Amino acid sequence: MARGYDIKQFHDDANLVTYTISKLNELLEIEFNGDRFDNMYKLGNSSSSPVKVEFISYLTKSLVLNKRFKLKGSNVYNNSDLCEEDREREKVLKNHLKEARTKNHKTYINNWNLYVNGEQFNVEDVKQLNEIKKREVERGEVVDTSSAVEIVSAITNCALNTYTSKN
Repeated sequence: MARGYDIKQFHDDANLVTYTISKLNELLEIEFNGDRFDNMYKLGNSSSSPVKVEFISYLTKSLVLNKRFKLKGSNVYNNSDLCEEDREREKVLKNHLKEARTKNHKTYINNWNLYVNGEQFNVEDVKQLNEIKKREVERGEVVDTSSAVEIVSAITNCALNTYTSKN
């Protein structure tokens, strides 16, 4: 997808396709022509609307994904089309990623896992953390649980509290 380029100037699909292909060729240093794409269209009417590019084959998509590091610093980015369940999982992880980064923790997401200061958390861990935070807020206690140690501690405490309350 591309943002930031003046895409509004294109009044027809042929110009949009030509421009997008030339931009991809320039940034990725790949020689594309129109036969590598299944479909290409804008996702909105504003000049900053992204362009969705659908490739004709997985091989072409892989070629672009392998060179996506060359897009860094440009206004072009790529996102995979995700099902609703995966979009929700990504949203949960990204919310905690942003929160941890505001507190200067080293964080990243890889293979549906959130890494905070070297500690790995899956989506279920993060959802448990959300529940802990929600309960703390309901009790009027606000606990900073953004660091990895605090997350592990909070999840462990939640599991222990749940276990002891059942027995």
